[in-house]
Amino acid sequence: MPPIDYTAAASVTWQHPPYGATAIEEFAEDFNLAEAVRFVMERLQPSHRVQARINAGGKEYRLAEIDELYRRPDFPLGQFEVG
Repeated sequence: MPPIDYTAAASVTWQHPPYGATAIEEFAEDFNLAEAVRFVMERLQPSHRVQARINAGGKEYRLAEIDELYRRPDFPLGQFEVG
């Protein structure tokens, strides 16, 4: 398993289901990768989680990859801190 830099600066985007012709995109930044992963997995509603993307360290993570990061043995567990 290659090492992951969980301290890399990260941003999260997700979409609300369309309330008309277009979906509404939300954006949150000022996370590190570990905080962004916890935000997606612990705070977003399942309907929003499926649309979530994390951008960190020049890479884009989609839900399957976010879930893999969350389940890794080296993932820094802890309480999500609202900040």
